[in-house]
Amino acid sequence: MATAPKRSNARVGMATNQASNEATLKLALELHQDGDYRAAAALYRAMLQSNQENGQIWGLLGSACRMNGDAAEAVTSLERAVACAPHRIELKAEYAIALAEAEHHQEALDLLDGLLPALQAQNLDAAIVYAAIGDACLALNRYEEAVEHYRIALEKEPQNATASVNLATALQRLDRLDEAIEAYETAVREEPDNLLALNNLGIALHDAGRDDDALPLLQCACALAPDDPSVRTDLAAVLHRSGHLDEAEDALNKALACDAGFARAWSNLGNLLQDRLRLTEARMAHECALAREPADPDYYWNYAMTLLLDGRMAEGFAAYEWRRNKPNFVKAPVVGPEWDGTSPAQQTILLYTEQGLGDSIQFSRYAALLAEMGATVIIACPPALKNLLGTLNQSITVVSAYKDAPLYDRHAPLMSLPHLMRGSIDDIPGETPYLDVPPGTPSPLPARTTTLRVGLAWAGNPKHPADRRRSMTLDRLRPLFDIDGVEWVSLQAGDVSAAIAEAGVPMVEYLPFHNTVDATAAAMAELDLVISVDTLAAHLAGALARPTWIMLPHAPDWRWQIGRNDSPWYPTVQLFRQPAPDDWDSVVSSIADALKDFKPN
Repeated sequence: MATAPKRSNARVGMATNQASNEATLKLALELHQDGDYRAAAALYRAMLQSNQENGQIWGLLGSACRMNGDAAEAVTSLERAVACAPHRIELKAEYAIALAEAEHHQEALDLLDGLLPALQAQNLDAAIVYAAIGDACLALNRYEEAVEHYRIALEKEPQNATASVNLATALQRLDRLDEAIEAYETAVREEPDNLLALNNLGIALHDAGRDDDALPLLQCACALAPDDPSVRTDLAAVLHRSGHLDEAEDALNKALACDAGFARAWSNLGNLLQDRLRLTEARMAHECALAREPADPDYYWNYAMTLLLDGRMAEGFAAYEWRRNKPNFVKAPVVGPEWDGTSPAQQTILLYTEQGLGDSIQFSRYAALLAEMGATVIIACPPALKNLLGTLNQSITVVSAYKDAPLYDRHAPLMSLPHLMRGSIDDIPGETPYLDVPPGTPSPLPARTTTLRVGLAWAGNPKHPADRRRSMTLDRLRPLFDIDGVEWVSLQAGDVSAAIAEAGVPMVEYLPFHNTVDATAAAMAELDLVISVDTLAAHLAGALARPTWIMLPHAPDWRWQIGRNDSPWYPTVQLFRQPAPDDWDSVVSSIADALKDFKPN
């Protein structure tokens, strides 16, 4: 009997293998479509054992890995797919999307930007492409571009809850809070159990002052994920800022019971304990956070606030240097070496301000000290402070634009000087006045009509994170206005005539059209007393050595410390503290009693 040629056996084998591969591929695709990505990926890998150059299978494996959350293998597989089939633009697009999901944001953005015209030309620019570009822009802090691309993604796929959440996140970071809330609400309507949408919507509503709406959402998020320490920590943050300290502490303890290594919960617990004036415990909690994440600048910032409030200035200002690593720290456009604290004699040092005007006024004393130590000092500051800081020391040059600064040898942030000078609580240069009314500044006040003239500032910048507890309404100050023989002068920033009229209090506002730092200083020079919450007016009055009474919340800002009614920063300042959170009535009552006995110099 004749035997069949071996070639025929090979053909039969090839046909069998081909049929087998087709069956395997069909099964893998069915599993893929049914959402069993792990099983589908296993079959794709098996198929690739016999054909490493199949771009389609590599692409399918990458897709399955993406859907299964395996970002690293997705990137590797799709990179192979593109290498095998470089003409397949859809594979390149999915590769770029995988890069974005694997947090290779700049690489993903560069690739997608290059692909987008071709994708648009072939009608392949699906919602996921724009969402991926949005994700990359969001991660790279390019929020306006992120918003633009998320909106296009949602036009193509309105029910995409993830894109709505990310759009809201970008809007929130742009301080477009109302739009962010609307986008979060859209996501919740699409997916009522979307944990991220519920959680972030709760936080956004709290930021908008809608705590009654925020808390139920955050509690719902906790019910959906009771073992998620991040969700419990977010709930605690809103409870804390809303004044529900017991509930906030309980939520943080539950978060740490879920994960004792969760650093953010430890840091937030430190903040809360600080606000309860339990500073030793607060310090320990911050140290627990830093033990787990020793390079986080936000945790160092929180730790610094506790150390400084506790009067541990050297340690506190050392930790405070980490602020310069925070994402929102605005780096000055300076060049050359920084001053490192060595002898400043015969060096020209450029100092630049940061943060609020009050901070700049408080720390400007160190510039004068640096000049006394033999340095030639230049200060770059906001235009609003240029004339005022010009009164520090005749040898100091003050500019309001970096381009106007003379040549310098070294530079430093103004608020780093206490650390660079190795300052302690006993080394604060506390002599006042160290500032004066800028020459030629006319007083905005008319001639005196009473024996006692008192300036009043009752609220700070509403955008300040602690403004809810440091500011008050005019209504709560009403007992002061019942005291006879006092002319009350508003030192409040902006035009507050409507607020004064609504409160119906006997106060005059002389600053609406002259409300500059210079004019306020000139007005303070003619006042017998300044009464202020913790805001710019308090620092300005203290630096001018005006008699000043500062009204402080129960948990004050670090610079006022605790357990004292004087200030090492300003000798003419007297502190009036809340005995309990939000107890302004006791503060006002104490001030009213003191005012009745006050005798102007």
